[in-house]
Amino acid sequence: MDAFIKKHEGLKDGSVIAVNAGGIPVGGFLENMTRDNLLVCGDAAHQVNPIHGGGIGLAIEAARIAAEVAAEAVKQKNYSEQFLKKYNELWYEKRGNKLKRILKMRYMLENLNDEDFETIASSLNGDDIMKIAEGDILQSAKIISTKLVKHPGLVKIMLKYLQS
Repeated sequence: MDAFIKKHEGLKDGSVIAVNAGGIPVGGFLENMTRDNLLVCGDAAHQVNPIHGGGIGLAIEAARIAAEVAAEAVKQKNYSEQFLKKYNELWYEKRGNKLKRILKMRYMLENLNDEDFETIASSLNGDDIMKIAEGDILQSAKIISTKLVKHPGLVKIMLKYLQS
């Protein structure tokens, strides 16, 4: 930040006035993000990618879903948890179930031994890893299946993942 400020003429007299930091909720998801008169989204609802912690896009998507459900609640004049739970259902249908698969993948990665990790590192490139991290099962299976021909050691790792 200091280098950026020095580099830009208009900011040369600027300074950092506050530093904020906090934890990112990557340890799991809230099954229920509603109560009577309440919808939560974004970090408050643990709606982040459990591998890399990114969540701005997810929060925006969740906010859109929450806004649609809230607008319908206003029209119906029904703010009960029973009515608002539609948000949970829509979220999990749209993104949440995919994030659960990514969380399962993270748990598997955390339990790899060095040899398995080396096998993955020598078998997959960065683009492959990013695509797999999106949690799309069919796309992941396609990538892995094409890599199996050259790297049969991936079979052992995939079996661990499927059994976890």
